[in-house]
Formats: sequence, structure tokens, C-alpha cells
Amino acid sequence: MTRWRMGVGVGMLGAVCALSLTMAASRAAEMESDAVVGAPSPLAIGDRIDASLFCEAADDDWRDSIKLIVLAPARSEYDGMLKLAFREYFRNGAAFPHDALKTPIKVVYATGVRAETGGGFMGDFAHSDCTPATDPQALTAIAHATGVTLPLADDSDATVLLLDRDGTLRWRDTAYRAQGEHLKPLEKTVKALLGVSDAVARASDATLVGASPRVGDLAPDFEIPLPPPAGSLQALLAADAQRPAKTVPLSSLRGKVVLLTFYPAAFSGTLPTVQGSVADKVDAERKEFMRKLMSCSIQIGQLDKLSQGDFAEDDIVKLAVSASTPQLLDSWRRLLGTTDMRYVNDPDYAIAQRYGSYDAAAGYDLRKVFVIGRDGRVAYVDEDYAAGDGDAVQAALARAARETSAAR
Repeated sequence: MTRWRMGVGVGMLGAVCALSLTMAASRAAEMESDAVVGAPSPLAIGDRIDASLFCEAADDDWRDSIKLIVLAPARSEYDGMLKLAFREYFRNGAAFPHDALKTPIKVVYATGVRAETGGGFMGDFAHSDCTPATDPQALTAIAHATGVTLPLADDSDATVLLLDRDGTLRWRDTAYRAQGEHLKPLEKTVKALLGVSDAVARASDATLVGASPRVGDLAPDFEIPLPPPAGSLQALLAADAQRPAKTVPLSSLRGKVVLLTFYPAAFSGTLPTVQGSVADKVDAERKEFMRKLMSCSIQIGQLDKLSQGDFAEDDIVKLAVSASTPQLLDSWRRLLGTTDMRYVNDPDYAIAQRYGSYDAAAGYDLRKVFVIGRDGRVAYVDEDYAAGDGDAVQAALARAARETSAAR
């Protein structure tokens, strides 16, 4: 597995495109409770932990905060995306409604290695709200309290602990690799701890997941964002000011072919320097292996790059749907650097439920792909998109464009 090191300036999102390796299917263990993921440890939900163990020095701001403790290898393929996700979701609060963070969320990345010798993405210090402990005595205390002995071998799973203001353990994940399938349950737990109203929880409690529309069915309607107008910044602002509606119904796209995909979470996967090595390993005859390679960034990146073929540039519309916030999706779009994909926010999973794409038990979207013909009917369904499915989706797009063009 390729080892990598990458230094990128703090705050840099727009220039990076992300594709990744998550291994969620093989690594995510059964849920021991609503707040536990992964392997056993000496900790139990409800245990008190001295949060100052993880810092060389802890101030009052650290003590009075909700704390996310990340015990991770100094180098890993998922390191960069993990840190960006925690920065955007929790430190910047982009996953929450405006002014919802009445209690600050602090993060510390403890690798057991000093920054000058460890060399993780952007450094542990840049992404920590306290100086991570590296003293041998402190690492012994961390191992005794958590069962995690630092430093970890390169590319090991990370352990994520969520502590409330009193240091009580509310969440534990011992198999974290920046997977969307792990990030969404953590987000839900943090919201509950903050007392933030969670539309996702209400939707999952009140609504059963329906079956996916079948080929030939009329595609369920929903609102989609309008593409940004072209031109200078002044033209963009003027056009935006004159446009009263920010969305249009899917049914208004009749006459075009629509690629619709669902995915678990924004900011999951790894950063782009890993993508080449992952792509080189993909074997078209090893479907199960490729399924394990899948992540949200690979999924969206592959679908965004599917060719328009002989059809006009705006003849095929691509939509990626997840439960998020507008500000988080905007950062995610800039990070991925996609050119053809529109990002649809589905905060209460209402759209996903219409397409049978919401896993109510797990609390996130499944990786489904639909091709919708010019007549508004479903022309193709992929129930579980994997890294090797791009050619089949490309063929379905071309087929739908030709068949429905001939019928017009």
C-alpha cells in the first residue's frame, strides 16, 4: 500500500480533488451499541476519562468543550481527509445549523510522534486544539486508559473518542478510516450531545425505506439546485440577485438524460495523491475487491468524469445526493474539483427514501445510481455502486440518450 506524505497550506480546499480507499465493508464491525463501532477496548460508554491525558497542556477552553480524541498512525492514506472532515464538520461547525454550536468542539490528533518527525498531513499541531501528548509517560497513561498503544503502525485504523464537557465517553469508533459510513453516525451523536434538532432522526423514526424505482417507472420528483451562471464574479452576483428560485423540479429536466447518485457523506475518502495507486490496483475481474475500494470521493469522481459522448454538453445532467448542509456541500464540491456534478442537499433523507436509498438502521445513504431517460422514466439502476461499475453506467447513459432521442 503506497505510503504518502503531503503538505498543504491550512485552509486549502479548492485546488484538491479527492478519491480514496476506505475499506468500510471489511473493517466496520457490528455496532455494540448506538455509540460504539469496531473492536473491543477497556472503555465503555459512560466511562469518565481525564481528557488532559491527550495534551501536553490543557487550558480552560479545552476542559469546557466537547472533545474529539483521534488516536491515529502518524502516516496513513486517509489522514488528510480525516483531518479536513473533522475541521469542516466539527471545528468549523459546517455540519450544523447556524449558531447551533453553543458549546465548542475541540479536536486533538494524538499519534505519539512529534510533528517534526511524524510528518502527518498538515501536521498534528495544525489540526489540534491542544498540543498532542508525546511524552513516553503520557503515552503509557493513554494506553492504559484506552487500550491504544501509540505510535501505531503506518496505515492502521484510527480510534475516535467523543467526550462530553465532563469527560464522559459518549462515542467510540476503533475502525475509523475517514469513511462516510462512520462519519454520519458520529455526526448524529454530536448533534444529540449538543441538543441540536436532527431532521435525520425524525425522518428515520417516522418513515420506512421504500423499494428502489424499477426500470420503466416514472422517476420520483424532487427539487434540484440550479447550476451557477457563467461569467465574471460581478455577472454571477447580478444573475444570482435576479434569480428568485434557487431550485427546479427534477421533472423540469424532461428532454435530458439524468444521472442520479446517492452517497453516505461529504468529506470521506482520501486525498488525491493516493488515487493513482488505488486506481492501478483495480482489477475489472475482481468485483468484491473493487467494492471494498469504494468511497464517496471515488464514487463522485468517477461519475463526474463519465463522458458525454456525442451528445451536447448540457444533454446529460449529473446529480449527487446526500444529507448535509449547503456550506458543507460547497466546501466538498470545491475540494473534489468536479466539473459536471451538481450537489443536492437532502437533510431529512426525503429524496433518498423515495428512491429506496436510505438505510434507516445505519443512518446514511446507500451508494445507488439511477439513469433517468429523457421521458422521465428510470432507464438503469445500480443498487450498490462499486469502483468497477463506471463502464456499465457509461453504457446506460449512452443507451438512454440514444433510445429516448429516437423516441422524441
